[in-house]
Amino acid sequence: MANADVDSQALGIRFTERMRGFFSDRELDDFRAAAAEGEQRNSICQFTLLVEAENLDEFLGDPKHAATLAGTVSCPLLDAEPLVVVDGRFSLLVDDPSAVNRKKISRW
Repeated sequence: MANADVDSQALGIRFTERMRGFFSDRELDDFRAAAAEGEQRNSICQFTLLVEAENLDEFLGDPKHAATLAGTVSCPLLDAEPLVVVDGRFSLLVDDPSAVNRKKISRW
């Protein structure tokens, strides 16, 4: 017989996401052109975030259920010091109202 305490606990997920790319404050309409312009100027933007969802089923199945984000964003063009993310949130695979059968990541 399964342990009732284990059965009643939701399965969560926690992982670290790291991304690095180029940033432009000049090119605002075309992300490829912005990346090229940022690369030409060596304008780096990077972040390291801890992503946590306490209930994986709700996170994946309910677009209103968000994971939390905490970490740092380093983008010297915005600020010489790293920016701290303390209460970030995002939802995964939210319906995209501009296209049928397409999902997107939503940040709040």
